[in-house]
Amino acid sequence: MSRDQLRKAKSDIVALTNRLDRLKPASGHEHSDVRQFMIRQELRRVGPVVVLGDSITEAAPLPKAICGHTVVNAGIGGADANFAAKTISALLNGTSPALIVLALGTNDAHPVPEGR
Repeated sequence: MSRDQLRKAKSDIVALTNRLDRLKPASGHEHSDVRQFMIRQELRRVGPVVVLGDSITEAAPLPKAICGHTVVNAGIGGADANFAAKTISALLNGTSPALIVLALGTNDAHPVPEGR
């Protein structure tokens, strides 16, 4: 490749990168951050049944109540056992669930890339 071709390729990459940056959401938030906020709002209820899980749980049509306790769907897409271990105590801080159900594992079933 000539120097002119390299310069043009570099210029094209910079232009494309700038275009892609404009497509990113302006808010800069992650889905899991929004889900955790929403879950914390639901956990204000007294004595709920909390179902912690991944995207399967998040999308599950859970009942509104179990044995008279409101059900809080605390599913977060992409959650795995490591994510849950890091976030459960902060998520449940200051709440008194009647029951906690863990519905995790699907995202732990794939091989983890090296360096992660």
